[in-house]
Amino acid sequence: MSRGQPLSRAPRGWLAVAAVPTGLEYAVARDREGQVQIEREAVAASPVELTSQVDAKANRITTAVGSEDVFCETIQLPTAEPGELRQMLELQLDQMTPLPLEEVVYDFTPLETSEGKTRVLVALGRKSAINDRVAPLEAAGLPPERVTVDVLALFRALLQRGALPNDDRLNGLAQIQRHRVDLVLFSRSQPVAVRTILREGELADFAWELQRTVVAAQVQLPGLELGKLTVVGAESGEAVQAWGGAVETLTNGAVPSLAASLCADLTGLNLLPEEWRTKRRRARTRQTWVRIGVAAAVVYLLALTGFLVAIGFRKAHLNNLRAEKTKLTAAYQGARQLHSELLAMQSQLDDKYSALEVLREVTSLLPENVKLSAFNFRRDDAVTLKGQADTAQSVYSYVERLQRSGLFGEVKTGGGGVRSDPGSGLTRFEVTASLKSAAGKPGGAAWR
Repeated sequence: MSRGQPLSRAPRGWLAVAAVPTGLEYAVARDREGQVQIEREAVAASPVELTSQVDAKANRITTAVGSEDVFCETIQLPTAEPGELRQMLELQLDQMTPLPLEEVVYDFTPLETSEGKTRVLVALGRKSAINDRVAPLEAAGLPPERVTVDVLALFRALLQRGALPNDDRLNGLAQIQRHRVDLVLFSRSQPVAVRTILREGELADFAWELQRTVVAAQVQLPGLELGKLTVVGAESGEAVQAWGGAVETLTNGAVPSLAASLCADLTGLNLLPEEWRTKRRRARTRQTWVRIGVAAAVVYLLALTGFLVAIGFRKAHLNNLRAEKTKLTAAYQGARQLHSELLAMQSQLDDKYSALEVLREVTSLLPENVKLSAFNFRRDDAVTLKGQADTAQSVYSYVERLQRSGLFGEVKTGGGGVRSDPGSGLTRFEVTASLKSAAGKPGGAAWR
């Protein structure tokens, strides 16, 4: 048992392939601004001929299985996330089909939610029939990503074209073919019941099955007024009259081809068996590893080439540096001699007003309850001090000590001045003390 899902979300076009009596009917479509537009429709005699007419790698492929090989039913489940709906559905699958679950492929799609219940359309297909549809395409290099049900694809296409009523009555779509009649009952554009009635030439049993299906749908959704039955194919008046309401027959010009219908049903049910998806994932994994190996080899060769070129440039650069070193040796020796002389001269300079001396002085004058947070020294100019104290009186005491120091001239509060900080209860201050060496000299560089 498996549940089909899309394999790729690549931004490619779609190739819809449908089996018809004359061969393979196909349609090539593109997604343009959210609308799927069909670019070409034709018929190929075989999958091999189809591959010669279209580029399979440029398209994602969708196909359909006949409704006679699929059982469709709508059931109600408690409203939940899609994952929880799937778990609840799996518990009921063995009651919905007499086939062993390992021989069944299933998928579902939520339809509508009301009063805590979600109506779900469930499709169960015979895996062997779906494999018979997928295998020839797979062998020809046309791997389908989606497998849907032909009558549901036609139903979606006719809805998009506005050929079916979109009201809250119980309406029907009957596709009459040579060996079967496909019936879809729907309301508000959502399927209520899907039936396939096999026949041999006559439609005698169709009227009976049609009445049974209508009654079952009205029991499932009571209160629905009977709407219109839309007939596709040769109409049999006696059988269709069993509908009991309005009947409309669509002509060939109003009915899209099955391939075109598949292009209108790209987000619904997908009955592609898990085995095909697993096979393709493995093939893609092998292809990915091959590409990684090739890319790694190319990167290695490029890296090796770049390394050898870099070594050549490095050697050439090293030779240039050696030649330059020889030229600069004499200048370097002279610079070292000049540097030694400058150091000797600097050691003889008066460092009374150096940053270190000033820092030592302002630190030694600090009262016990005053702390510095910033020290900004401008050589031969001034020093700016910032800090905090427990009282303003402590700050003014510190200012008096600075004024009595032999290093400073004028000492004054600047910037923020002396202010109380309500948040901490402390007094913050900013004091600027000019150096006595600043008289007649421009300010030096700042040091912090």
